[in-house]
Order: sequence, then structure tokens, then C-alpha cells
Amino acid sequence: MRAETIERLSAKGHFSSEQALALAEAMDTVIEKAQLVTVPILDSRMGVIDSRFADVDRRFAQIDVRFEKMEARMEARFAKVDARFDAVNTRIDGVEARLKTGFEEVDIRFKVWGFRIILAIVVSQAALGPVGLSALELAKKILSTAGH
Repeated sequence: MRAETIERLSAKGHFSSEQALALAEAMDTVIEKAQLVTVPILDSRMGVIDSRFADVDRRFAQIDVRFEKMEARMEARFAKVDARFDAVNTRIDGVEARLKTGFEEVDIRFKVWGFRIILAIVVSQAALGPVGLSALELAKKILSTAGH
């Protein structure tokens, strides 16, 4: 309580000294119990809040680091899986190439056998006379063009 307050209540408010003193004490009590927030109190409370946010930020930074490590491990595992799939695909491509070559060889053999059968028919017809001879001539022409 300040002396100025009591003087003002006495002079301007026309209170007696005892009344001014009682009123000033009551005002001090009310102000004290009101717990008014002053700038220094607000600054200290904001400092506490700022430190809590800094702690939360630090925790999030730690979580970010953990996520980055986890992501790196997952990427490494996916790379291993991709490499295994690539190896399997390479093996499948090799098998397909061998099968294709095998089928081409079988196809050639069938063509050769077909040609041999036709040749045998033509040769057997040659023994029958002029029809066989003309067929033999035709076969010779076919052979000479297929050979070139």
C-alpha cells in the first residue's frame, strides 16, 4: 500500500484517514488475491511454454531421425528384393531363349522331314513313267532354287 493512495482517498475522496487506510488495505488485498498477470510474470510463463515446445521439437527431431533410419533400412531391403526379382527374370529370359532355339530346331527338322517325304514321293513316282519324270524335274528345280 502506498502513501499516495491514502492521500488521494483523503484529499479527493474526502475520506477520513482511517477510512482511506481501510479502503487502501482492502484494495491491496483484492489486487493481491486477483493474481493479476504482469509482463514479467507473463514472460516467465511464456518461457516455460517455450521450453516445453523446444522439448517437443527435440522429440520430433528424434522421431524424424528414427523414421529416416527405418526408411533407409526399408529401401535397402526393397533393393535386395528387386535384385532377386532381376535374377529370376534373367533366368526366365535364358530359359525362354533356349526354348525358342529348341522350337526353331524342331521346326527346321519338321520342314526337312516334310521335304524328304515329298522327295520320296516324287522319286517313287519317277518309277511310274512320264508323270514321275516331270515331277522329278520339278523337284530338281525346287531344290536348285531352295539351295540358293
